[in-house]
Amino acid sequence: MIYTDKSPIADAAGAKFGWPMAGAPESIVLDRGAGYITDDAYDILADLGITNLGAPAGKPWLKPFIERVFRTIHSDLLLRFSGRAFSNVVERGENDGAARATLTLEAFLGWLVRWTVDAYHTRSHTALGMSPAQAWEKAAKECAPRFLSSGEMREIFGSRTTRKLGRQGVLVEHVQYQNSKSMKMLATLGEVDVEVLRWHGDIGTISIRANGGRWESVTAANSMWIGKTGSELQAWLSERQGQT
Repeated sequence: MIYTDKSPIADAAGAKFGWPMAGAPESIVLDRGAGYITDDAYDILADLGITNLGAPAGKPWLKPFIERVFRTIHSDLLLRFSGRAFSNVVERGENDGAARATLTLEAFLGWLVRWTVDAYHTRSHTALGMSPAQAWEKAAKECAPRFLSSGEMREIFGSRTTRKLGRQGVLVEHVQYQNSKSMKMLATLGEVDVEVLRWHGDIGTISIRANGGRWESVTAANSMWIGKTGSELQAWLSERQGQT
């Protein structure tokens, strides 16, 4: 999400404003959570050229900005919900949050997005002297964020599967992929299983390779999928199912 414009998410949640904040960071501060100290996490950071400023466990003051956001969420947003949890058992008292729950997780996430975009981003922050949205706009003008191409996003964040390469190309989640590169591979190797690399943020192109060879980019045979996302594909499939 750091790398992508999140305005479609804001739109889907019914937010008034957009969520364009995105770009490739040069450094990032992570705590010692299990998911952040794996080889996979370190490999991704290395591939992205990100300096990992890992904060020691038990020292939250070394990552004050995100901790401050958590506190603001707790004191501003979560107070509005009867089913909320509390910071400790003394504050919770006899409140049974599960029994007083008033909405599903999916509904809450929608409210979280709307609060982030329409409230948190637009409210003046004492440390900034302006709202976070204004601070982002000012900073982006002074130093434009660097973005990754769809190919780079696919290489780093794409999911891998195995599919059969045939005369019609490669079929991945109801989309057929075929171009001159796939046909050349077919002519050389015949029908063969290939590794497939696909990023949900742009399903118009995938990467394939056979027998551990070099990756080749293959575009969707139907141009309607060029530049489309996985979410748009799912919406299209749901619409078709509704028509049958």
